[in-house]
Amino acid sequence: MLHPKQKKATNTRGRDNGLRKWLRQLNRQRRIFIVWQRRGTHVARGGESTHECKNCGHTYIGGYCPRCGQSAAAGRITLRSALSRTLEVWGLGNRSLPRTLLHLCLRPGYMIGDYLEGRQIAFFPPVKLLFLITAAYFTVCHFMGHSGLDSVKPIMEVVTLPDNGEPAYEAKGRLIQALNTFSLSFYHTLNLLQRHYAVYIVLMHSLLAWLSMLIFRRSPLHSGMSFTENFFVQIFIATQLMALSIVKVCLLGFGERHFMYELPEVVFYLVLFIDYKQLYGCGYLKNLWRTVLLILAWMSSLTLLLLLAILATVGWHLV
Repeated sequence: MLHPKQKKATNTRGRDNGLRKWLRQLNRQRRIFIVWQRRGTHVARGGESTHECKNCGHTYIGGYCPRCGQSAAAGRITLRSALSRTLEVWGLGNRSLPRTLLHLCLRPGYMIGDYLEGRQIAFFPPVKLLFLITAAYFTVCHFMGHSGLDSVKPIMEVVTLPDNGEPAYEAKGRLIQALNTFSLSFYHTLNLLQRHYAVYIVLMHSLLAWLSMLIFRRSPLHSGMSFTENFFVQIFIATQLMALSIVKVCLLGFGERHFMYELPEVVFYLVLFIDYKQLYGCGYLKNLWRTVLLILAWMSSLTLLLLLAILATVGWHLV
């Protein structure tokens, strides 16, 4: 019969073995997930049977006619086929929309890299996807009893200065008039962009696309990308952030947000870091440095554009 201390030691070793076994299994699943992240989606090979195209009469092997592109499965119209073709307009019939959203959540940078390398048929068109997700966001906001938009206030109140006929007062009055004009123009422009939210997002991310083209031009993966390629990268990232905003609103409601998304600032920066890490393949420290540099350059560029607009307005009124 075992001594109580021996029993306790045996039970402890049993628990330790069970914990180590669970950790090994968890680590194995983690490695499988990482392999899936990097491998992505592969299109299955077509069959070897011969078909005669019902559209052009061409005989071929595979799932689609190489002459006109019609599917070998085309036949009589049924309720199922009609529903499938209707859903394909929105990317649901061929599952590209759900697959794109899933990959944007689980392997965003790798998925964007796949799309840029030409593996595009499995994924939904990015610009169309952004507008659909934006529409879904406002639909959710409507049912949550919120407009989804924050009204922008003027950056300064309209100020008037009494004119007593002196030149100094006249110059001050023109300067204040110029600042009033800029404040009202800026106010109306931002409210217009808020009403056209997808356009506002595209403009903001276009600046990010130009800066990321410069900052990540030399990277282990996808180096030397053009502005157009970086633009589509940013469209996918914007879609990912919009989808996360929908999830956040549904689970936690409205609250702390980035100036573009219904997300905390830290989530916005974390998404950029993860996406760039997977897409460009830089080390963690180098990727962190480049991401911080990109954000600083972006905010500095927005500030500079604002100052240039103020100077242009003031100069126009003072000349």
